[in-house]
Amino acid sequence: MSYHHHPRASSLLPTESHHSSGFTPSMQRLMDKQREYEAFYKIHQQSQQLLDFLSQFSDQYMVLDGGSEAVGDVVEHWQTAFRATHLALASLEQQRKEAEASETSTHNLLPERLVRIPVATPNEVDDPAAASYDPAESSS
Repeated sequence: MSYHHHPRASSLLPTESHHSSGFTPSMQRLMDKQREYEAFYKIHQQSQQLLDFLSQFSDQYMVLDGGSEAVGDVVEHWQTAFRATHLALASLEQQRKEAEASETSTHNLLPERLVRIPVATPNEVDDPAAASYDPAESSS
């Protein structure tokens, strides 16, 4: 069984052979500071990239948050939409039964209007009296 040789603390200290390579202690310290600066500069670049990424993520998150609110609003109104659909289908079924009882054509049956929205034609837009038109009044 062999044991790895661990260097002694005294062998880790700089020796005269390091200085004989032509570097003075101040030059060695300058090189160490340059390496330290390069390492800090890399960290700064990476932190800037992380900041850019998180900023883009934040923007995308805001878009997703707005979209999820819209989806939540739609889901909140589903019950009303299903109820309106049920009323339309029930009305259509009632019309179909009445048409079959009176033996008339059931081909072009449409459900009863559940929502009435006034629609202005281009020439009615200029006329303020036409804009206040209520279709419910004309059908009565």
